[in-house]
Amino acid sequence: AVSATSAEGGDESGQVPAAEAATEENRATGALSSKVFFYYIRSVGGFVIFSLLCFCFLGVEALRMAGLWWLSHWTAKDRSGSEEMYYLSVYAAFTFGNVLLDFVTRLWSFAMSSRGSRHIHNAMLASVLRAPMSFFQTTPHGQIINRFSKDTSEIDQTVMNTTIEMGNSLAGSFSSLVMLGLNAWPILILFLPMLRFYVYVQRIYNRAATESRRLAKIFHSPVYDHFSNICRESGLSVVRSFHEIPSQLKLSSRLIAEQMRCENTQWYVMMWYYQRMEPMGALLVFFVSLFVAIGRGKIVTPRTAALA
Repeated sequence: AVSATSAEGGDESGQVPAAEAATEENRATGALSSKVFFYYIRSVGGFVIFSLLCFCFLGVEALRMAGLWWLSHWTAKDRSGSEEMYYLSVYAAFTFGNVLLDFVTRLWSFAMSSRGSRHIHNAMLASVLRAPMSFFQTTPHGQIINRFSKDTSEIDQTVMNTTIEMGNSLAGSFSSLVMLGLNAWPILILFLPMLRFYVYVQRIYNRAATESRRLAKIFHSPVYDHFSNICRESGLSVVRSFHEIPSQLKLSSRLIAEQMRCENTQWYVMMWYYQRMEPMGALLVFFVSLFVAIGRGKIVTPRTAALA
């Protein structure tokens, strides 16, 4: 298999361009289809279970904000010795409830992730086992190995972790906006011009990040396929017999380099996003602090300043 590739599809050094191997694998374009999200939600347990998980994220954030509100209420009052234990008990209850619910939510989410991974893996394995022999003749083995190794690993580890981070971020942002609206509502006016810029940057980042991850998945397949062709049957004996070890090493290095270009591109896109989001976040914090300092004693009290 290796010698035939070197004689027919390669250049003078017996190498097959990585781009030609990568273009054999089709990839989706544009935004993610809603069918992908719905399929994953059904795999982890259904819409009811997933909705309960979302409410748990909101509950964790609600308990955290309730603890902060109670702490500000506690410090704003004149307290006697008999009342200290009451305020402390309520604050401890909010804190303990927050920690316990967060632990249960994360444990439940990982159980859902394991269930979804098993369902997707079993469905994919059943499809491959029922495929006709022509499928294995026309599909490079590297693509099949890539689906069952790299992609399955990301479903096991990355998808649910990303979902947890997204849930925490959305719940935290929503609770922060609600708290600002209740305690320092004029500052929300400054958020409106920046909201459009945030949406604009977010759309650019989503398109670039999605395409770079798709390309990274495609360029994993030639690496697996090349290694599989050498290891199966008499591939290694053929390589040694025709003295193709140097050329195959160069080809392997080239395929890995093409793969790492996509991996590095993902980091560049992420850094581009952070370079624009971090200054905007710092600017918003500056405006909130400036508003609290100017409106001290008039619009903002010491108690609401702590919450803002």
